[in-house]
Amino acid sequence: MIIYWTFFIVLSIFSISPLKLENELDKLLKLLFLTILAIFIGLRHEVGGDWDIYKYDFKKYSKIFSLYPLYFYKDFGYEFFQYLINKLHFEVYGLNLIQALIFVFGLSRFCKVFANDNYWLAILISFPYLITVVAMGFTRQSTALALILIAITYFKDNKFMIFFVFSFCALLFHKSSSIIIPFILLAGFKFNLKYMLLILSLFLISILLIIPEIQRIETGYITKDSIYTSKGAIYRILLNITSGIIFLIFYKKIKFEKEINLLIIFSLIFNLILLFFINDYSTFVDRIIIYFIFIQIIVFSRLFYILPKFKVLFNVFITIIYSLVYFVWFNFSIHSYAWLPYKNILINNI
Repeated sequence: MIIYWTFFIVLSIFSISPLKLENELDKLLKLLFLTILAIFIGLRHEVGGDWDIYKYDFKKYSKIFSLYPLYFYKDFGYEFFQYLINKLHFEVYGLNLIQALIFVFGLSRFCKVFANDNYWLAILISFPYLITVVAMGFTRQSTALALILIAITYFKDNKFMIFFVFSFCALLFHKSSSIIIPFILLAGFKFNLKYMLLILSLFLISILLIIPEIQRIETGYITKDSIYTSKGAIYRILLNITSGIIFLIFYKKIKFEKEINLLIIFSLIFNLILLFFINDYSTFVDRIIIYFIFIQIIVFSRLFYILPKFKVLFNVFITIIYSLVYFVWFNFSIHSYAWLPYKNILINNI
């Protein structure tokens, strides 16, 4: 557990420090941290709730790949990466490392664009759940999430074709990413042929990918006798909702571009609706709200805009909240044992 808390403490120091580094030194420090983080995530060994499943899938399916039949694939992009890594003889660690690099890049880009001068706090907010649990547990979904985060940064700049490319790639890594795409498109809705074709294309792609797995999804996630449960889902959705409400209250202080403002509002409304289903379909809701945790990142990292002179105090407050979130997860989650002890193939080889 020490190594997890070491990362968190380092991020805490960077987050609450009032010192500003020179531009080149700051870039170097971020690059060094992100490199270490990618290795920490990607070269883990027997760490994460789905470790055995991913290892089994790699052994069973990594040698199989063809364009047809498409219905064979759980997630087309992930299956292709498995096949490629197998051909390069890198085992599952190579696959994890590549996806860790994608995740770290996507998260970092998102934090730079939306948190800007509070970059380290944005990473800290992501650490207890998105980095530790999602990136180190739900590998396919973490890659899809990273691609969605990148897509949102291009959506912010009205670069819709690049947004389409990254959204499409996200769908290929995990079909669940289709849940947030309509909210993004609705937030930036433009009544013109190009935009309508974009909406139609992503809708058709989503349908084609989801239809073959409807029965599996229903059996595992959306029946009252579901084989999965997530007791921590209620706390995660409440953090999403809290950040959304704070955004509404202090809108004039922490607002973004019109499209991002609408995206936050739509996301808040959707999370409020999901709250009514969380008792019966906790794991289904938990997997969906992963794509809406971006609200926490961008609202809480800009919370100090309310009183800019007290930035350090605001950052200390947010740091304490997420340290408590991390503490509770490690000590009370029924699945946290799968992350302990932390093992890495580099350390094992040394």
